[in-house]
Amino acid sequence: MKFGPRQRIVGALFLSQGLFTAAFLTIFSTLSILAADLSGDQGKAGWGSTANLIGRAIAAYPIGVLMDRLGRRTGLITGWMFALAGIAVGFIAVQRGIFSLLLLSMMLIGINRAASEQSKFIAAEVTLEGSRSKVIGIIVFAGTIGSILDFFLAEYIHTLGSRLGLTDFEATWILAGILGVIAFMVLLFFLRPEPSTLRIETEGDKAADAAVAADGKQPISKLMANPPVMLAISAMAVGQLVMTLLMVITPLHMRANQYGQGDILQILVGHTLGMFGLSFVTGWLVERFGPIKMIVAGSFVLILAAGMTPLSVALPNLAGSLFLLGLGWSFAFVAGSSLLSRYAQGAVRSQMQGTADIVVAVSSGIASFTTGMIFKASGIVLVSFVGFGMV
Repeated sequence: MKFGPRQRIVGALFLSQGLFTAAFLTIFSTLSILAADLSGDQGKAGWGSTANLIGRAIAAYPIGVLMDRLGRRTGLITGWMFALAGIAVGFIAVQRGIFSLLLLSMMLIGINRAASEQSKFIAAEVTLEGSRSKVIGIIVFAGTIGSILDFFLAEYIHTLGSRLGLTDFEATWILAGILGVIAFMVLLFFLRPEPSTLRIETEGDKAADAAVAADGKQPISKLMANPPVMLAISAMAVGQLVMTLLMVITPLHMRANQYGQGDILQILVGHTLGMFGLSFVTGWLVERFGPIKMIVAGSFVLILAAGMTPLSVALPNLAGSLFLLGLGWSFAFVAGSSLLSRYAQGAVRSQMQGTADIVVAVSSGIASFTTGMIFKASGIVLVSFVGFGMV
């Protein structure tokens, strides 16, 4: 099989996404605990995730504009520059115990998340239309590689900290920084040529370009009001909201039930495998059955996950519920992304996708901001009930 520029672009995006997931999961495994400890308030346990999503929401549209005007490669590399700065700030926050710096670091990392979320769409636009759902699934599947990598690296966090004279929390941020630098170098050297120069145009692309030329402006509001686009964004937003609501608070819930950091990380790795491990198959299922049926299937899986979570604090139940939570998110997110990619066309493609990402980030931010307060008020049962109701 010939490995041409399109395959190299997809490969570079796949590898960078895997490394991003590993770096983010490394940080996330301690984030709610750090937020609660540094702030002195369990009700603020989800604020670090909220800050991350605020950064993502603020950056999503500007990153889309940047990618449309200066290229996809420039946008992705710019995102990683912010992420590396954020990791450095996060390390300082942990060393000095400053809660506000932790929030700032997560906002900076969120800017990169806004850029990285475009990777699946970039891969889709250099792929033939009939295979776009599959390639979106492949890019989402990269998260599996990241979670597996993180699983094997987790046992070295303490060793790394001991050798450098750091705490495990500080070593976690050092490891995330190493993974981030590798991802940055992958994009810098291997994401060539500029993906937008290899974009495969469909009739929808040409029609959207013609509409822009005829109106003399970018008709984003008109395109975003298209019912399939609204459905796609709704599926992505609700799936992300419920997933965030339960996932963010689980480490704190587990610590309250005497679980250690190793158990918490294993549960999160299992959750991440649910999110990404079957996404390759999910992409094929979307092609086979259509995005709407997969959105419905994802909703049922999310309902099951929310119902299971408070049933028992036993490790198998928590592992199963978080795995299903990730799988339901995967169904809804890949199907929604596929549906959106069919209608986000023309010269304003990245801006439409960036606008959609703002909606997803805001909904997820609401979940992460409130989950700590809900948990503080009535525990995991109320958190699960709210998630159940949202689905």
